[in-house]
Amino acid sequence: MTFLIYYENKDVGLLDITPCGEGVEVAIVIADAYQGKGLGKAVALDFAPRLWKMGFKYAFAYIMPENYKALSIAKKLGAEVRCRDICIAIYRLGKEGEICQRA
Repeated sequence: MTFLIYYENKDVGLLDITPCGEGVEVAIVIADAYQGKGLGKAVALDFAPRLWKMGFKYAFAYIMPENYKALSIAKKLGAEVRCRDICIAIYRLGKEGEICQRA
């Protein structure tokens, strides 16, 4: 499923989710002109409870190693991040869908 992201009544990006077993692959894309405003983080935090209600236990995203901003956001949100040629960020969804912090 793909959802448009609106900010100040303008479409500024999209969120794409692809189910994979008990998890869901998530891709958030924000237009260059709107990056740095916290929109990606806001979308991730807003959508976590929705993903939980859809029955998913975790969400994951593929991130290019040179995308330092996205990797930083993933780590701040408590994702487990593993990198080789590409990075994978895994978010465990907790009660009511909040993103669980790493132990």
